[in-house]
Amino acid sequence: LAFLLKFADKKIAISNLVKKIYINSGQKNIDVIYNPVEVLKSQAARKFNKSTIVFAGRLTPGKGVDLLLMAIPKVLKKVPGTQFIIMGEGILKKKLKENAKRLKIRSNVKFPGHVSHKQVLAVLASASACIMPSRWPEPLSRTALESLSVATPLVITKRSGNAEIFKNKHWGYIISPTAHDLTNGIINVLKNNKKLREN
Repeated sequence: LAFLLKFADKKIAISNLVKKIYINSGQKNIDVIYNPVEVLKSQAARKFNKSTIVFAGRLTPGKGVDLLLMAIPKVLKKVPGTQFIIMGEGILKKKLKENAKRLKIRSNVKFPGHVSHKQVLAVLASASACIMPSRWPEPLSRTALESLSVATPLVITKRSGNAEIFKNKHWGYIISPTAHDLTNGIINVLKNNKKLREN
């Protein structure tokens, strides 16, 4: 792929994070155009469920969903009754379910598996917050953008291209990809949910 890119007059990256990766691989003439997203006002008008946290994506190590699972017990101590919906499929699914049982949080965590795009939007619109605990350099998550389009606050890591356009403590929180910071981010987004939704 790197060889073929040398013949392109212009390359398009969907975030500065991706642009930096291209540059580090020797590429030149790179512009950044962020992913578009449809603003769904009708979805945003729905009532949301208090203390419902959503993750949507591949269940793989790079996505950091295992960090989310590690954070849940500590979140529940501070905000009892919080529910977590982890949507998606991937190599970690079986292990995540086993760990949820071992951590005695299975009743607070749902694993609906693959969910249609329409359903994802509906769940995002009804949630307290969307969590993107990425470990890997996430180029630019459409899920994060769609979450904001329905007025649902976010907790994202510094490893995401979304952090470039995200207003920290205004629409949610930017954190480091650790279970400790994720715990604090979730507690803060629940504590300040009303204020974050008004921004």
